[in-house]
Amino acid sequence: MLSPAAPALPAARLSQSVPLKAEPYSVEGDPFAGAEEAWFWAVQAHDAKAAGARVVAGCGQVARPCEPQDVLRVVDRLYGCAS
Repeated sequence: MLSPAAPALPAARLSQSVPLKAEPYSVEGDPFAGAEEAWFWAVQAHDAKAAGARVVAGCGQVARPCEPQDVLRVVDRLYGCAS
């Protein structure tokens, strides 16, 4: 049973502000030339991982703005919308 005199909630803490970049939506890494390049990069990375390669973020020859799984997840979501 709940007691009628519940303890007061603690005061809300003020969060620390995060400084914004000049371009808030910019990310580190080289963008893909197009969707086709992103797709083949993601599939090659997926195949390498399935073959036993250890995928470590930021250790590739070219820094990319996302992970291979991000591309595959978006394609899967888009494919689900088409059916």
